[in-house]
Amino acid sequence: MTAFGFSLPGNATVSGIEVLVTGYAASTVGNRAKYFVTLTKDGSTAVTADYTGTFVASPGSTISTGTATDLWGASWSYSDINSPNFGVIVRDADAATTQALDFDWVGVMVYYTLPSPASPGVSSVYLSSVSVSWTQVGSLAGYIVEASTSQQFTGPTLTSSTTPNGTNNDLTVPDLPQLSSNTVYNIRVGSLWGNSTSYAATLTTATLANIVENPAVYGVFMSSITVNWLPRPEAPLEDSCSGYILQADDDINFGSPVSSVTTQGPTAVTTLTVTGLGGNTQYYLRYGALNTTHFVPNYYSTGAVVTTQLGFVDCGLNYYDGATVVTFACEAPGSVTSRLQIYKAPDVYGIVLVDVADPNASKMNVWTPDGLKAIRKYP
Repeated sequence: MTAFGFSLPGNATVSGIEVLVTGYAASTVGNRAKYFVTLTKDGSTAVTADYTGTFVASPGSTISTGTATDLWGASWSYSDINSPNFGVIVRDADAATTQALDFDWVGVMVYYTLPSPASPGVSSVYLSSVSVSWTQVGSLAGYIVEASTSQQFTGPTLTSSTTPNGTNNDLTVPDLPQLSSNTVYNIRVGSLWGNSTSYAATLTTATLANIVENPAVYGVFMSSITVNWLPRPEAPLEDSCSGYILQADDDINFGSPVSSVTTQGPTAVTTLTVTGLGGNTQYYLRYGALNTTHFVPNYYSTGAVVTTQLGFVDCGLNYYDGATVVTFACEAPGSVTSRLQIYKAPDVYGIVLVDVADPNASKMNVWTPDGLKAIRKYP
């Protein structure tokens, strides 16, 4: 039996073949109710091993051989199945008896898959939507992207968007309704093939958390800046966050942040300090609230801050420590607080004193009312 009239798409992958035979046997003694089934590609030659079916002794019984994942030990292309020579060979398994079998009908079910979108990935996440991109696989009907909080993609949390045709390779979900902020979503993209959809592997991401509230610069120093803000609420989840990040950069586009510090955990931790900055330098600051599970920041910027200048100057006071010439650090005229001073017309400079254990202490020590101190090296 051939000419089943299949028309599988050219990019179909055959995954299984099932043969259905309707008939009955007048006798079920021995092998009298058994028959053999094989498949053919040319209409006459079997290309598979024999499968055995067994009728029951009542008319109209349909017996199945093969399954949705059974290729019968052969390889099958879409053109093999579409060929008018593709077919089924059915014969009596009991050649020693004249007891006839009644074959009423033979049907074939071919199971196949169509390609799902290749290399899917989350390209961008936002407060209430997610963008996904992929490589096209020739689906002229288009593609669908679905988002759900359920791994089974069920329930009222399911939202989707569909491309108008197969030329698109990116899509943002949803159109309406919006996704919830700071929420983990399962994302899948499928290629549309008539009445069926082939889905790629499921992706997981989270929408962004809401931005930090009322950020303010708390302290500006020569090599650091401290910032604080109001904590985001612990609940509900869509209003909360999973931590914060503070970044400083002399580039407004934050191409390579000079300093970055992150805290994950309680939303009550709302003071962070960026360090390692240069003195008297303009830095741009941005604050990020981290989303749940994935810790992706949603940034907010408040503009630029200039760090303070070096707190002391070179007043030309030097000494030789036996190896090198050391320059002492001095307080600038007009801001002198040190008891040890030097007059260089027309100005008075303060000589900076530090603890003898200070890493910037020189070998020159001075007794003061506060104990033994060292003159600080410049800078």
